[in-house]
Amino acid sequence: MERIQSIKRAFNNRKGFTLVEIAIVLVIIGIILGAALKGKDLISGARYKKFINAGVHAWTTTSYNYMDRMGRFPGDTDKDGIIGDGNVKTEIVAATFTDNPPQPLNLGSFTFYFFLGGDGATPNKNVMVVCANIDCTGTFDAEQLKYIEAFDTSTDGSPSGTTGLVRCLNTAPTSALIASYVVVPSAAATISEACTAGTTLGMAYYFDRAP
Repeated sequence: MERIQSIKRAFNNRKGFTLVEIAIVLVIIGIILGAALKGKDLISGARYKKFINAGVHAWTTTSYNYMDRMGRFPGDTDKDGIIGDGNVKTEIVAATFTDNPPQPLNLGSFTFYFFLGGDGATPNKNVMVVCANIDCTGTFDAEQLKYIEAFDTSTDGSPSGTTGLVRCLNTAPTSALIASYVVVPSAAATISEACTAGTTLGMAYYFDRAP
Protein backbone atom coordinates (compact mmCIF):
# COMPACT_ATOMS: atom_id res chain seq x y z
CA MET A 1 0.00 0.00 0.00
CA GLU A 2 2.80 2.38 0.92
CA ARG A 3 4.47 1.64 -2.44
CA ILE A 4 1.29 2.59 -4.29
CA GLN A 5 1.08 5.84 -2.38
CA SER A 6 4.70 6.62 -3.23
CA ILE A 7 4.01 6.06 -6.92
CA LYS A 8 0.97 8.34 -6.77
CA ARG A 9 2.95 11.09 -5.03
CA ALA A 10 5.73 10.78 -7.61
CA PHE A 11 3.19 10.99 -10.43
CA ASN A 12 1.43 14.00 -8.91
CA ASN A 13 4.73 15.81 -8.35
CA ARG A 14 5.89 15.27 -11.93
CA LYS A 15 6.34 18.56 -13.77
CA GLY A 16 5.30 19.09 -17.40
CA PHE A 17 7.18 21.02 -20.07
CA THR A 18 7.26 24.77 -19.64
CA LEU A 19 6.31 27.10 -22.48
CA VAL A 20 9.96 28.07 -22.82
CA GLU A 21 11.01 24.45 -23.23
CA ILE A 22 8.29 23.84 -25.80
CA ALA A 23 9.33 26.98 -27.68
CA ILE A 24 12.96 25.83 -27.73
CA VAL A 25 11.96 22.42 -29.08
CA LEU A 26 9.85 24.04 -31.82
CA VAL A 27 12.74 26.31 -32.78
CA ILE A 28 15.10 23.34 -33.02
CA ILE A 29 12.61 21.42 -35.16
CA GLY A 30 12.24 24.48 -37.41
CA ILE A 31 16.00 24.75 -37.81
CA ILE A 32 16.30 21.08 -38.72
CA LEU A 33 13.49 21.27 -41.28
CA GLY A 34 14.92 24.47 -42.74
CA ALA A 35 18.35 22.90 -43.07
CA ALA A 36 16.86 19.84 -44.78
CA LEU A 37 14.93 21.96 -47.28
CA LYS A 38 17.94 24.19 -47.88
CA GLY A 39 20.08 21.13 -48.45
CA LYS A 40 17.62 19.89 -51.06
CA ASP A 41 17.72 23.28 -52.78
CA LEU A 42 21.53 23.21 -52.76
CA ILE A 43 21.57 19.76 -54.34
CA SER A 44 19.11 20.84 -57.04
CA GLY A 45 21.10 24.01 -57.69
CA ALA A 46 24.31 21.99 -58.04
CA ARG A 47 22.63 19.70 -60.56
CA TYR A 48 21.34 22.65 -62.59
CA LYS A 49 24.87 24.10 -62.68
CA LYS A 50 26.28 20.75 -63.77
CA PHE A 51 23.70 20.56 -66.57
CA ILE A 52 24.80 24.01 -67.73
CA ASN A 53 28.56 23.62 -67.29
CA ALA A 54 29.25 19.92 -67.83
CA GLY A 55 26.54 19.62 -70.47
CA VAL A 56 25.64 22.66 -72.57
CA HIS A 57 28.85 24.63 -72.09
CA ALA A 58 30.99 21.53 -72.59
CA TRP A 59 29.37 20.91 -75.97
CA THR A 60 29.70 24.57 -76.95
CA THR A 61 33.37 24.67 -75.97
CA THR A 62 34.15 21.45 -77.85
CA SER A 63 32.40 22.73 -80.98
CA TYR A 64 34.46 25.91 -80.99
CA ASN A 65 37.67 24.07 -80.13
CA TYR A 66 37.02 21.87 -83.15
CA MET A 67 36.51 24.95 -85.31
CA ASP A 68 39.77 26.46 -84.07
CA ARG A 69 41.62 23.29 -85.02
CA MET A 70 39.84 22.28 -88.22
CA GLY A 71 38.43 25.56 -89.55
CA ARG A 72 34.82 24.36 -89.32
CA PHE A 73 32.29 22.98 -86.86
CA PRO A 74 32.10 19.20 -86.36
CA GLY A 75 29.46 17.78 -88.65
CA ASP A 76 29.92 20.56 -91.23
CA THR A 77 31.74 18.56 -93.87
CA ASP A 78 30.98 20.93 -96.76
CA LYS A 79 32.22 23.92 -94.70
CA ASP A 80 29.15 26.02 -95.37
CA GLY A 81 28.96 26.99 -91.70
CA ILE A 82 25.92 24.80 -90.95
CA ILE A 83 26.17 21.54 -89.02
CA GLY A 84 24.28 18.55 -90.36
CA ASP A 85 25.89 17.03 -93.45
CA GLY A 86 28.62 15.22 -91.50
CA ASN A 87 29.03 13.00 -88.46
CA VAL A 88 29.51 15.08 -85.31
CA LYS A 89 30.33 12.09 -83.12
CA THR A 90 32.98 10.60 -85.42
CA GLU A 91 34.73 13.92 -85.93
CA ILE A 92 34.80 14.87 -82.24
CA VAL A 93 36.15 11.43 -81.30
CA ALA A 94 38.78 11.62 -84.06
CA ALA A 95 39.92 15.01 -82.77
CA THR A 96 41.05 13.28 -79.53
CA PHE A 97 40.32 16.18 -77.23
CA THR A 98 41.38 15.71 -73.61
CA ASP A 99 37.77 15.75 -72.45
CA ASN A 100 34.93 14.98 -74.83
CA PRO A 101 31.45 16.31 -73.98
CA PRO A 102 29.09 13.81 -72.32
CA GLN A 103 26.61 11.76 -74.30
CA PRO A 104 24.33 11.32 -72.52
CA LEU A 105 24.66 13.45 -69.39
CA ASN A 106 23.28 11.67 -66.33
CA LEU A 107 22.17 13.76 -63.36
CA GLY A 108 20.67 11.53 -60.71
CA SER A 109 17.64 9.87 -62.25
CA PHE A 110 17.60 12.32 -65.18
CA THR A 111 19.29 11.77 -68.53
CA PHE A 112 19.90 14.38 -71.23
CA TYR A 113 21.02 13.82 -74.84
CA PHE A 114 22.84 16.46 -76.89
CA PHE A 115 22.65 16.97 -80.65
CA LEU A 116 23.93 19.59 -83.13
CA GLY A 117 22.38 20.72 -86.41
CA GLY A 118 20.67 23.47 -88.36
CA ASP A 119 17.30 24.91 -87.35
CA GLY A 120 15.77 24.70 -90.82
CA ALA A 121 15.12 28.45 -91.05
CA THR A 122 16.10 30.81 -93.85
CA PRO A 123 18.93 31.45 -93.39
CA ASN A 124 19.72 28.20 -91.66
CA LYS A 125 21.35 28.63 -88.24
CA ASN A 126 23.16 26.20 -85.98
CA VAL A 127 21.44 24.94 -82.84
CA MET A 128 22.26 22.60 -80.01
CA VAL A 129 19.23 20.48 -79.18
CA VAL A 130 18.92 18.80 -75.77
CA CYS A 131 16.39 15.98 -75.45
CA ALA A 132 15.13 13.61 -72.78
CA ASN A 133 15.74 10.49 -74.87
CA ILE A 134 17.88 9.33 -77.80
CA ASP A 135 15.44 10.23 -80.60
CA CYS A 136 13.84 13.36 -79.08
CA THR A 137 10.39 11.78 -78.93
CA GLY A 138 10.06 11.81 -75.13
CA THR A 139 8.68 14.88 -73.37
CA PHE A 140 10.20 16.63 -70.37
CA ASP A 141 8.36 16.34 -67.07
CA ALA A 142 8.12 19.24 -64.61
CA GLU A 143 11.36 18.32 -62.81
CA GLN A 144 13.37 17.89 -66.02
CA LEU A 145 12.03 21.18 -67.32
CA LYS A 146 13.62 22.97 -64.35
CA TYR A 147 17.04 22.25 -65.86
CA ILE A 148 15.99 23.88 -69.11
CA GLU A 149 14.50 26.84 -67.26
CA ALA A 150 17.69 27.29 -65.23
CA PHE A 151 19.80 27.47 -68.40
CA ASP A 152 17.28 29.72 -70.16
CA THR A 153 17.29 32.11 -67.20
CA SER A 154 21.09 32.18 -67.00
CA THR A 155 21.33 32.87 -70.74
CA ASP A 156 18.32 35.03 -71.61
CA GLY A 157 17.26 36.34 -68.21
CA SER A 158 13.88 34.55 -68.15
CA PRO A 159 12.60 30.99 -68.74
CA SER A 160 10.15 31.81 -71.53
CA GLY A 161 11.40 29.41 -74.18
CA THR A 162 10.02 31.65 -76.94
CA THR A 163 12.59 34.45 -77.19
CA GLY A 164 16.35 34.85 -76.95
CA LEU A 165 18.97 32.20 -77.61
CA VAL A 166 17.19 29.40 -75.74
CA ARG A 167 13.94 28.08 -77.20
CA CYS A 168 11.67 25.11 -76.54
CA LEU A 169 10.90 22.46 -79.12
CA ASN A 170 7.37 21.06 -78.96
CA THR A 171 7.34 19.23 -82.29
CA ALA A 172 9.45 16.12 -82.88
CA PRO A 173 12.50 16.74 -85.08
CA THR A 174 12.68 15.22 -88.54
CA SER A 175 15.57 13.18 -87.19
CA ALA A 176 17.77 12.93 -84.14
CA LEU A 177 20.55 10.42 -84.64
CA ILE A 178 22.42 9.22 -81.59
CA ALA A 179 24.86 7.46 -83.93
CA SER A 180 26.08 10.78 -85.34
CA TYR A 181 24.89 13.28 -82.67
CA VAL A 182 23.12 15.21 -85.47
CA VAL A 183 19.61 16.64 -85.21
CA VAL A 184 17.35 18.04 -87.93
CA PRO A 185 14.45 20.08 -86.45
CA SER A 186 11.23 19.87 -88.44
CA ALA A 187 11.04 23.64 -88.96
CA ALA A 188 12.23 26.81 -87.29
CA ALA A 189 8.65 27.76 -86.42
CA THR A 190 8.32 24.71 -84.18
CA ILE A 191 11.30 25.76 -82.05
CA SER A 192 10.02 29.01 -80.54
CA GLU A 193 7.34 27.55 -78.32
CA ALA A 194 6.56 27.85 -74.62
CA CYS A 195 8.25 25.30 -72.37
CA THR A 196 5.51 23.05 -71.01
CA ALA A 197 5.80 19.86 -68.96
CA GLY A 198 4.41 16.90 -70.88
CA THR A 199 4.64 18.78 -74.20
CA THR A 200 8.20 20.05 -74.63
CA LEU A 201 10.38 17.56 -76.52
CA GLY A 202 13.64 19.44 -76.36
CA MET A 203 15.59 22.63 -75.80
CA ALA A 204 17.16 24.41 -78.76
CA TYR A 205 20.15 26.65 -77.98
CA TYR A 206 21.37 29.05 -80.67
CA PHE A 207 25.01 28.82 -79.62
CA ASP A 208 26.43 30.10 -82.92
CA ARG A 209 24.29 33.21 -83.63
CA ALA A 210 20.94 34.62 -82.61
CA PRO A 211 17.82 33.43 -84.47
